[in-house]
Amino acid sequence: MRIIAGEARGRRLQAPAGRGTRPILDQLKERLFNILGPQLEAEVVWDLFAGAGSLGLEALSRGAASCVFVDQDKKAQRVIEQNLATLGYEDRARVSASNAMVPASFARDEDSAPDLIFSDPPFPLVLDQPDLFAAYFEALRRDSLAPGGRLVFRYPSELRWPKPPAFLDVADLREQGVNVLVIVDKDDPA
Repeated sequence: MRIIAGEARGRRLQAPAGRGTRPILDQLKERLFNILGPQLEAEVVWDLFAGAGSLGLEALSRGAASCVFVDQDKKAQRVIEQNLATLGYEDRARVSASNAMVPASFARDEDSAPDLIFSDPPFPLVLDQPDLFAAYFEALRRDSLAPGGRLVFRYPSELRWPKPPAFLDVADLREQGVNVLVIVDKDDPA
């Protein structure tokens, strides 16, 4: 796992040991950031269910102003802090030990709403509770994003929504292997 582009291009990242974290593969991360384009300059980013922090770190490397990394796992928090120190991004980031499903638990400390939210929950949780996650992502887009902001959600391709969430009708949806990436704009009608 590495930083794909920007000021930290090519730098290797640490990942938490074990199978509890499923970092996004470099190829899929590169494809995602090609879709997002170069407009990350000065954006405020949230990396929810952050794991190793790969998505938020990539955004910081590409010029994001700041990033809040949210993960309840202590090992993941330590790895994110190590990666931030290695890349020299401690002054532009905060690691929160909050529950990513409860934005109020970490958003209250932020000065502004995020321009970009990455949400990459554990696949087993999404598969076990698809309706809960559909409502959660719709609420994140509606209530948390800054005007003009974007939400990126990764979920397992094996998921078949019992009732398709409204955002799937308006999203940029890309499938690659066992992954589906959904990119939703704040201003899309839901």
